[in-house]
Order: sequence, then structure tokens, then C-alpha cells
Amino acid sequence: MSSLTMANKEQEEKETQKRFRIFAENLERARLYQELDQGTAEYGVTKFSDLTEEEFRAAYLNPLLAKLPGRPMKVASVPNGSFPEEWDWRDHGAVTGVKNQGECGSCWAFSVTGNVEGQWYLHKGTLLSLSEQ
Repeated sequence: MSSLTMANKEQEEKETQKRFRIFAENLERARLYQELDQGTAEYGVTKFSDLTEEEFRAAYLNPLLAKLPGRPMKVASVPNGSFPEEWDWRDHGAVTGVKNQGECGSCWAFSVTGNVEGQWYLHKGTLLSLSEQ
């Protein structure tokens, strides 16, 4: 076996060990989040589980977002009245299935279409799945 091939195998083994360590850390974080969650979120293994936060941010988030100056959010006012103990729009047919934006950095388009889909449902009574393109 050539020294180049041995070096490649050693590098691959180091990368495999690194990915496994990151995966184990993320799995533990997901377990903790699931334990602390008070809603209906589900935490666990995804296709991103072997990425660090920095790797995920670089590959999937819009780099321009990091350059935006911080703007304080306005505190929402709580309306008066009686409210149901819980409400989930999925139970009322107002939410389309989860979509995967992949690596195209178009989260803004996905959030816009999700909003428009929900508003259409509220005003027209039918649910449409719109294209982010």
C-alpha cells in the first residue's frame, strides 16, 4: 500500500471519528431539548446531526443575515379574552407539510409561502401548497 493511500485512510478515519463525536454531542443535546420541551416539538436524528453549528450555518443559512445590525423586537401585547388551552393549526388543516429548502439559502421564500398558504386557508377555506420558486 502506498504512503499516499495510507495517509488517505488515516485522514478518512480521523474524519469518521470527528463526525461520530459531533453526532454523539448533537444527539445528547437533542435528548436534553426533548426532556425540557413543554410543547409538541420532536428532537432527534436528522440529516444534519453530524454537523457542527458553524458547519450548518455556513452550508444552510444566508450569510447576509449575520451582517444585519441587531434590532430589538417589539414586545407583543397580550389580547384580552378567553382562549383555548391549546391550539394547533395542523389540527385545523391550515398548514402544509414540511418542505426542505436544501442548500439554496431561500428560507425567506419558504417562510413567505408558508404565511401566504395559511392566510389563503383562513380567507378562502382551502389549503394550497405554493412553490417557493
